Order: sequence, then C-alpha cells, then structure tokens
Amino acid sequence: MSSKPSNVRRVLISRLWNRVVVLGAIVLGVAALGQGDAKQDRSGSWFSVPGFVNPVQAQTRLRRGRVIKTPAQKRRLKGLRKRTTTSTPTQPTPTKPTPTATPQKKKRVVKPAKPKVAQPKVKPPVMDPKTPRDVVAGSDLLPPHVRAYLKQTPTREFPPVPDLATRIRQSQVLVSFDARAPQTLLESLAQQYGLTYVDGLFIEMLDADIHRFSFAPGRSVADVVAALQADGRVVAAQPNYVFGSQGSAELSAQDDAQAELQYALAKLRVPAAHKRATGRTVKIAVIDTQIDTAHPELTGVVLEAFDAVPTGGDKADPHGTAISGIIAAQKTLRGVAPRAGILAVRAFVAEDGGLGEADTMSLARGMNWAERRGAQVFNMSFAGPKDALLLKLVDAAHARGIIMVAASGNAGPEAPPLYPAAHEHVIAVTATDFTDKLYKRANRGAHIALAAPGVDILVAVPGGRFGMMSGTSLATAHISGLVALLLESDPNLTPKEIHTLITRSAHDLGPKGTDPQFGAGRADAVEALDEGTKVNQVSQQ
Repeated sequence: MSSKPSNVRRVLISRLWNRVVVLGAIVLGVAALGQGDAKQDRSGSWFSVPGFVNPVQAQTRLRRGRVIKTPAQKRRLKGLRKRTTTSTPTQPTPTKPTPTATPQKKKRVVKPAKPKVAQPKVKPPVMDPKTPRDVVAGSDLLPPHVRAYLKQTPTREFPPVPDLATRIRQSQVLVSFDARAPQTLLESLAQQYGLTYVDGLFIEMLDADIHRFSFAPGRSVADVVAALQADGRVVAAQPNYVFGSQGSAELSAQDDAQAELQYALAKLRVPAAHKRATGRTVKIAVIDTQIDTAHPELTGVVLEAFDAVPTGGDKADPHGTAISGIIAAQKTLRGVAPRAGILAVRAFVAEDGGLGEADTMSLARGMNWAERRGAQVFNMSFAGPKDALLLKLVDAAHARGIIMVAASGNAGPEAPPLYPAAHEHVIAVTATDFTDKLYKRANRGAHIALAAPGVDILVAVPGGRFGMMSGTSLATAHISGLVALLLESDPNLTPKEIHTLITRSAHDLGPKGTDPQFGAGRADAVEALDEGTKVNQVSQQ
C-alpha cells in the first residue's frame, strides 16, 4: 500500500520536470529567433511552431550548453521575418539613397604628335597687380576689331637709308672760330682755300661762331676739312652732316579717328597717370619738320615756332605734326602730356613726300633757339652720324638741365649706333608694337635706354586728318610726354634723375634685365611717377 503513493509521487515529479524542460526549451527557442520576445504564429499557439525538438532532446542540448538552432528553425526564422515585415504595420524604414554609378574613366587616346613649327616668342604683357582693371597695360584691353585692324593693316614705310651713319652735304664744310676773331679772317680763309661763304651762327651755349662754306664740285670734303683743321686759326672744322626723321609716312589719311586705336596710352598707363599730372607748364621743343599748327588736335598747343631752315617753304608735314600730336593732342586724340607747351622748331625738310632731312647747321640753329626760349625737353625724333658739333651742343644742353630724348633709329638690327641717341647724355628710345614685340627695323645696342609703343600709332596729320605711322620717332614722342609728366610733379629733377626714374620703373621685356633690344623695358607712367614721389620724399628729409 505504501508503494503506490511513492510511485504516484515520482510520476508527478517526472511530468512536472518535463514540463519545466519544455518551457525552458521554448524560451530559449524564441530567444534564438532574435526578436527579443516570443512571437506567435497565425494559430496563436506556442506549441504550433515547428522545428522544436522533443523534451528529451532539448534537455540533452541544454545540459551540453548548446543553443537550439536546427536547420528547420533557420528556415522557419527566415519565413517568420518575411511575414512579420509584410503583415505588421510598422513605421516606414527610411530608404537609403541609391549610390550613383561611378563614371568610368575614358580611355586616353594618344594622338600622333604634330610636327613642331617654330613660332616667334612674344613675351606677354607684364601685368602689374597695382594696375586698375580699366587701365590694363596689355593688348587684351583692345576690342577684337581693333586688334584685327592692327594685325591686318601693315603700315606703309619708307626703306631704311643704308648710309645714314655717314651721310654729309657734298661741297660744304662747317668752320668754327674764336668769338673774338676778326672779321677779316673769314675772307682770308675763303680766299686761301677756295671757299665761298654761305652763312654763320653765334651759338650762346658754346660761346662760339659757326660758319658754313661751300666749294666747287670735284673736291673731296675730307681733303678740305683736313686742310682747315691743320690751320692754327681754326678752332674746329667738320662736314655738314645729314640727319633723317625716324618714322613712316601715314598709311591712309582719314577725316575722323577712333580714339580706341590709341593702344599706346593703355600700354604706358597714361590715363591713370593723368589723374596726377598732365605736363602743365612744361616746354617741349619738337625739332622736326613743319607742324600743322592749325590742326584741331593742336589748337593752343604750340607756344612759339621757329624756322631753322632758310629755304624749303612752310608746307606742313606729317612727321612733325604726328610727333606734336603724340605729345600734346587734346581733342579726339589724347596726348601723353596734353597740357604741355610745344616749341615748334622746323629744322627738317621733306622732299617729294619722303622723310625729312636736316643738317648740322639747321640743328644747331634750332637747338640754340629752343634753349634761349626756355625749353626743358628736346624731342629729337631723328638719327644720323656721329657729329662732333652736335655732340658739343648736347653736352651744353645737358649742363643746363635740359632732358634730351632721341630715336634709336630705323636702320635695322645690324646697323651701327646712330646719334644723338648713342650719346651718354641722351635717352635713347626704341619702338614696340601692341604685343610688346620689337619693331623689326629698330636699331640695337647697349645705349638703348627703354622702349615705348611705336608701331601702328594713330596720329594727327596735316589738314585736320588722321593716319597710322610707325617708327622709333613715335616711341620717342611718347617718352618726351612722360618726361613732361615727371617735370610737372617735380620741376627740380635733373636729367640723370629722370633717366633713372623712367628706366627703373620700366617693365622688363625680352631677356631678363637690361638688354640691347629693349633696354630696361617698356615705360610705365604710373610707376615712374611713383618713383619720382619717393625721390622727392627722400630729398625733403
């Protein structure tokens, strides 16, 4: 009787234990689903979930410390997750943006190399960071139609004179005497050497008399000069040298002008410089051909005029008119120094539509007059041989504080140095075009100080008209105007200081540093005025 209760007790305990094991297995199985809590299927029954093992297997696996995760459970877990996602209303999961497809790199196609063609190296314009946007010193400032016009319209030019360094007036000599020599000396020399007296001139700068004699053809000028130099009564004797203007004739005259074609003003930064100086009260002697003083561009510009040539008429010439306009035009065109005054010296005569010519005698007469009229600048847009008398005049003018600006010459790169530009007291100027390329006919040499625009320059020509010209003469006129701006800002500047200011402030072109082609480089009016201000401040300290 006593064994029955004990058997019943063991059965109850066994059943209870089995149920505990089953419940534990269920809990572990649900946890294995990764849902954090038990999930019911559509029947709502915990035991209807397939894949669970029987209690004995579950108990065995729990004892061994294994996680119940059979292949059937894995399949059921996958299906359960799908049903839960589609049937259960949940918050919409933000979709990740579809990554854009990475563009595939194009294969590099190697083209066959083209044969290299030698191109002329043109240095681009130097861009100064201080340059205002509207006054950029470069060809990009010009409108496209202006650049096209300058490129496609070559200027008509005269051929260079090959013997410009040795040209003289045949059958003429110049003789210098002491100012205290008696008048009978002229007659005595003329009779002794078979000469004919032509004319004479007293030059205050040299304190000397210069006389011109002629003689019959057939005799050598060198022989006559040698004989006179050997005479103790003669201070000096020399040929009457010939000089030529250094510019072309106008391409085509026209009644009106496009001011935008004046690219030289932008190159030199003249518009910005005019806010500080315009050349007011400065006198510039233009020693050249006859100027058209009635041209509208030159109204009120010419202060005085002097004729240093006894013959040749008074017909206005393009060269002298163009040079004066570049310096001081003030209507349609704009001069570099529009408020400067021009002392017009007619020392050159142009015959048969060619370039003007002058000789030593006419130049001496013109320079002497300009110095007495108070000229501060000599614009010498001409070139010629090494003339002893002319160089004496240059030294005398330099000693009086006159700044002399001369054309380097248009004789070509192989030509010898021409004067007065090659003299140490003269500022020698060469010419460039609107791309800063050197003028093809410009002289070269160590004496070149700096460059300025001188190719395809829009200028005033006689008759109230306009034209295009090229040459180192035109570049010289631009620098003469720049010198006038500096003298207005500081009238006490010496010729040496002026030379230093304009070369130190120039933009280097060509080979680095000063070179025989461009000198110190292209002039810059604003930078030159800045340098002048610094010098003035230092002198006042």
